[in-house]
Amino acid sequence: MKLDRLHQVLESWRSWPVYLQCKPTLQESLSRGRSNASYLINADGELMTLRLDGDCTEYLGMDRAFEEKVLTALAKTGMSHKLIFSSREQKFSVFSYVKGRAWSMQDFLNPQQRRRLTQLITQIQSITIGYPVKDYGRYLDNYIKHLDTLGLPLAQQEFRRYLEFRTEIDTFFQQEFNPVLSHHDLVPENIIETSGGLTLIDWEYASMTHPDFDHRYIESQLLNNPRELLDGGSLNKLIYWTNYLWERTNKAALPN
Repeated sequence: MKLDRLHQVLESWRSWPVYLQCKPTLQESLSRGRSNASYLINADGELMTLRLDGDCTEYLGMDRAFEEKVLTALAKTGMSHKLIFSSREQKFSVFSYVKGRAWSMQDFLNPQQRRRLTQLITQIQSITIGYPVKDYGRYLDNYIKHLDTLGLPLAQQEFRRYLEFRTEIDTFFQQEFNPVLSHHDLVPENIIETSGGLTLIDWEYASMTHPDFDHRYIESQLLNNPRELLDGGSLNKLIYWTNYLWERTNKAALPN
């Protein structure tokens, strides 16, 4: 199904807002996740990444409009891949291809590598982008709503724990802080080791949020059990509920 759609998108190359002399050719599949699929293509001798967006944007809380805004702001920094163009109508995007090695858990376990990533996060946080602070109550309630719609609501006791957390996180974000740009999804496959340093890809969940969020997210990658986050502070619990509800909603919405 995705390959049929891929071929349809490639066949539409004449309508792409970039000058091409011939139809781009597929080189290889880069990833085939349940929410998106990415492919390496050759367009007039230049390697690019073509991403087919899934039909789960609403379910999973992606903000593709902000993603475009972020990539525009980071275009000349080398800290992210570059957005060449996107088609809202056909639900696909074309990015510059980032040549390098995706991180593994071994990188997260390496203190020197974590320091490098932390330094990159600090640089990213210095980028000024005008955008509202993420409304986590609305964001997480969206997952709850869709799980209910899909007939897979949280169990009663678990839902009570969620409501207690909702009150806690609302109180936490009423405190004063300076919101910063956050990647918000610092899993190993989104961190690319290149010859010029670290580059982050896949900014669909990017947000303006608390400056500690991405740093706590890095620390969360070191835990043996994600539920250990529930023993931490409000941001740790936020990371737990964000990831837990994302995973449940993703599995429920896209069982195949």
